[in-house]
Amino acid sequence: ARPMRSSAAPRGAGNSAPVAELSREVVSSVMQGLTPAVLACANGRHGTVPVDVVVQPSGRVTVATVTGSFQGTPEGSCIARAIRGAQFPSSEGGEPTRFRYPYAF
Repeated sequence: ARPMRSSAAPRGAGNSAPVAELSREVVSSVMQGLTPAVLACANGRHGTVPVDVVVQPSGRVTVATVTGSFQGTPEGSCIARAIRGAQFPSSEGGEPTRFRYPYAF
């Protein structure tokens, strides 16, 4: 088991103390905050958009790959750009955090 920090995880921009790891709650909070930009990018299209994301320990998103029906579309490229512009809290340890996040609309 990984040691957990007892303080509450910060939300939003990574301008506070580093977290031990990016928890599911922190990931969900940041990704949900991007929903308006993702919806704007979708340009009225509907579906599920799985996005594979890599966040560096600095909190910077270095990879956002849209898969599914939006893959390879202008809408998918816009969604990937919006996610790459996100800032997560910085995390301790030297390993990037990788996850898949599905947007459904």
